[in-house]
Amino acid sequence: MTLISKFSKLFNPIELSFPDNGSYDISLTPLFSWDAPLGLNSYIIEFTDETDSDFQNIIFSSSVNSSFFLSSNIAGNLPFENGTTYLWRIKPINNNGEEGKPSNFFSFSTILDNSDLDPFSSESTDFQQIEFDVSLISLL
Repeated sequence: MTLISKFSKLFNPIELSFPDNGSYDISLTPLFSWDAPLGLNSYIIEFTDETDSDFQNIIFSSSVNSSFFLSSNIAGNLPFENGTTYLWRIKPINNNGEEGKPSNFFSFSTILDNSDLDPFSSESTDFQQIEFDVSLISLL
């Protein structure tokens, strides 16, 4: 019996919670969260592309000391691209630094690049006038 299997039997599996499996239109810097078993406070979050469900070619991983990962804190290091589907999972780490069994993976798809469609975008140089028609109807 290996150390990982002994370690994994001590804890309930980690359940991923956000973003939901199959989510789409996710920002390039999302929040990731999971339900962690009591007694664990160290994890590794791993990301790969949608064709690598065995996580053989991890494109990004990070050590985390809580049951969430706020990716906007390291946005410059993330390899996420617009309109792309990724898989993510969590591995627990015990106090001895041993990795446990990884969670099942979830998938998410990032938002399409629509910066040209947003008239309020600070990156836009086409500032056109926006008109609104407002009608008030009295119900009395």
